Parts: sequence; structure tokens; C-alpha cells
Amino acid sequence: MDDRVVIARADTLTRPEPGLYRTTNTLVSFAMDDPGAADEAWARENMRVGVQSQSEHCVSPEEAARGFRPMVEALGEGSCQITRFDVEGDRMGADIACDNTDGSATRIAMLATAGSTRSSLENHVVQTGADVPGKRLEMTTRVENARIGACPAPPPPDAVPAARGNSGPAAR
Repeated sequence: MDDRVVIARADTLTRPEPGLYRTTNTLVSFAMDDPGAADEAWARENMRVGVQSQSEHCVSPEEAARGFRPMVEALGEGSCQITRFDVEGDRMGADIACDNTDGSATRIAMLATAGSTRSSLENHVVQTGADVPGKRLEMTTRVENARIGACPAPPPPDAVPAARGNSGPAAR
């Protein structure tokens, strides 16, 4: 798909407001076709369905002005190609195909909703190949972002302790 068309469509999505956002990541589903014992052990330890992780990050006015363009540009990097990218109002759907140098293949179907203070993204990923755990791995993840306030102000310069070293007056 033409990158210019993808970017033009991405630029129509609602841009987020600057501020502090909480991101919640959830593994919705996970399966392997033919896992060995080591693959099963790894999956039990690392791929627990329903487990959520959260983080917080600030979106600067400059980042907000760029909207979802940086994320969309990254989708087609490397060995990946965007094969479908549709936008209707605040909803986006995309398909990405990656044919990796190790002979494996990754297919991603994305559905997202973009708003000024909230966004959600669901990814359905299928990986196949000799080096893929279980030879075929399939998972669905959900990422939700919600604005929770203003970004905290950075500390004033005089509140940051000076680095200790041998360059001060006492070292002379």
C-alpha cells in the first residue's frame, strides 16, 4: 500500500491532547500449535492471559501535534508492509505482513479507536516459522490509553543535586 495514502489517512485520526496518560496492556489470548516442553514452560511463565501491566507517560504538545503518524510510520518499517489501512471517523483498521530474514512470517491485524483523551488498540498476531515457539504462535493483545491529568512539571534546575566528581573547587 502506498505510504503517502497510509499517512494521509492516519493524519485524519483525532489527535491526543497533551498530558499524562496511563497505558494498560492486556494479553487477551495466546496459543501455540505444537509446543515442546521448553516452549510450554516459557509460555506459562511469560504469556499469562488476562494479566495486565500499566505504565504512565507524558505526551508533549509536539508529540500530540504529530498524532498517530509516528506509530503508523513504524508499522511498515523493516521487513513489514502495510497491506490494508482504513480509517472511518475515529476508528482505524490495518493489516501488516512481515516476512522475516530468518524465514518466519508475521501477520498482524489491528483495530483501533482514537480520541482526544483515550485510545484503544487491539492486535491479533500470527507468527509462523521453524524458530517460532510451537512453529505457529497466535496471540491477541489490547492496549488502552487514558489521559489522567497534566504532565508533572520538571524539577527546577537548582533542585537537581550537582554531580560529584573531581572537577569542583575542592579538587584543585
